[in-house]
Amino acid sequence: MLSGKIVAAVGLLALMAVAGNRAQAQAEHKAVIGQVDSSMDVVQKLQPTADQVAAKINASATEKKAMIDAVRAKNADQQRAILLRNGFTAEQLKGAKIESIDRSSTVHLGSVKISVSCCPPTITIVIAL
Repeated sequence: MLSGKIVAAVGLLALMAVAGNRAQAQAEHKAVIGQVDSSMDVVQKLQPTADQVAAKINASATEKKAMIDAVRAKNADQQRAILLRNGFTAEQLKGAKIESIDRSSTVHLGSVKISVSCCPPTITIVIAL
């Protein structure tokens, strides 16, 4: 009789552990889904700003030359400063990785294109013909 109670108690403990692990897994899954939704929200909020900043930079010969020079020099601090001057806020750029790609072959011809992606938030600046 005592061994039956021990088996029942061990079985009950095992069931409680399984239920606890399942609840934890479901909570972690919901947290991951929330992070993905949050990251996509960041992209959707930042891309219109990126488009406006790119248009503003392309409209100014001085700013366009400065960005092209910063991209070619691979100077992320200078690129960040130009982005801030042209419409991004410090909060929007906080924690964002800045990547730059030069696809133009001429001295200062081409246009500046800016795109945003997530995970981590990344702002990509492309100089293209």
